[in-house]
Amino acid sequence: GDFVDGLETGTFTYYYHDGTVRIRNTYTVPGKQCLHEAYDEQGRLLARGEYNQRNRDGLWRFYAEDGHLVKEASYKMGVKDGPHVIFQANGDTVEVANWANNHRHGRWWKRLGKQGYITANYVNGALEGRLVAYDDNGKLNREGTYSGGLKHGDYKYYEDGTLTIKEHWNFGVMNDREILLSTPEP
Repeated sequence: GDFVDGLETGTFTYYYHDGTVRIRNTYTVPGKQCLHEAYDEQGRLLARGEYNQRNRDGLWRFYAEDGHLVKEASYKMGVKDGPHVIFQANGDTVEVANWANNHRHGRWWKRLGKQGYITANYVNGALEGRLVAYDDNGKLNREGTYSGGLKHGDYKYYEDGTLTIKEHWNFGVMNDREILLSTPEP
């Protein structure tokens, strides 16, 4: 690459020992802001995003060896800030989380199995409020509440939509657990 007044300008390319491109930084603001692309030893794109003053900034995309998009992540001057989305090889979404100041903050959703999912809310990196999970048949699997990242209040587990376990928590300490068994009719 080239320098002008001691600052990187244009395109800087870094190579593996065999001459394959490892990193390509294309500067839009000399020495400060660039489009960054990282490659593996076979020349496959692994990551693409922008650096601002050597910090990840804006939307970054990360790729698997086969080229499919694995993750999209938002940054603000090196800090996780905004949506982060993880994808399966077929393109389906696996997980969605919002980040603020390097902590999960806001709604979180994650796929469980093929059709099941879990969703909750985070505040400054800790679970807060109601968490619910559904199985592959769309039936409620578990639900409970959190305060400051700790189970607090009622927490319930279900099998095939039927309540089977009921717990009561007080800021991470289980106070009571009731196992509900049903006996089949003759």
